[in-house]
Amino acid sequence: MPRARVTQQNRPAKLYFAYGSNMHMPSMRIRCPRARLLSTAMLSDWEFFINTQGYASIRPVDDQEVHGALWTIGPREEAALNLYEDIADQLYLRVTVNVISSRETYRDVLTYVATNRRPGRPRAGYMPLVHESAEQLDLPEGYRDFLRTWD
Repeated sequence: MPRARVTQQNRPAKLYFAYGSNMHMPSMRIRCPRARLLSTAMLSDWEFFINTQGYASIRPVDDQEVHGALWTIGPREEAALNLYEDIADQLYLRVTVNVISSRETYRDVLTYVATNRRPGRPRAGYMPLVHESAEQLDLPEGYRDFLRTWD
């Protein structure tokens, strides 16, 4: 019996949790045109911050929450995200997490964590994308207020 070939087109979709600029739908349409927004989601016991390079990241912190967008992505989108997050030079690392949406808990969800864990200030123009995305996704108002503290 011939073996089934796995191609880029027929590999199963993966879930990806975005909490920074990749929540921005117009930007994701450019970077990952086949990505589909599944829902919003929340990551428990992690905290959003901006590092000294001016980029968003997350770090484990008890009793904190990170809200964001849950995307379905295929291999091409995953490869594009790996390039965008500069995995090769270890600007970010790939991490799997469990996130909660309004409907269910999703396990083994891909996200990216910056290797630079020192808090800093955002790059010019970065936080407006995050704020616009948080508004469009209707993330909780208290969380949007928290994001504004990073302006």
